[in-house]
Amino acid sequence: MHSLYNFFIILYPAGVAGELLTIYAALPYVKKTGMFSLRLPNKYNVSFDYYYFLIIVMFSYVPWQLTEDHSYQFIENALDTLKMGF
Repeated sequence: MHSLYNFFIILYPAGVAGELLTIYAALPYVKKTGMFSLRLPNKYNVSFDYYYFLIIVMFSYVPWQLTEDHSYQFIENALDTLKMGF
């Protein structure tokens, strides 16, 4: 059971880093093509820029993930496991 928590300590940050790097790599393409963006004027009278949305997601991604109850519980259990010397 302690292996689950030890692997989590390594794999969770690696997964977060991989997702953030993927978003970062997509930013130039999204800006160039205007992908998923809605510009004014249009019939809905709303503007949305996916490029800036992705930047906001990148800055808020890590703090949001760490505040999730299950993430905190896994980290806390993993640290307790390491303290016990397993």
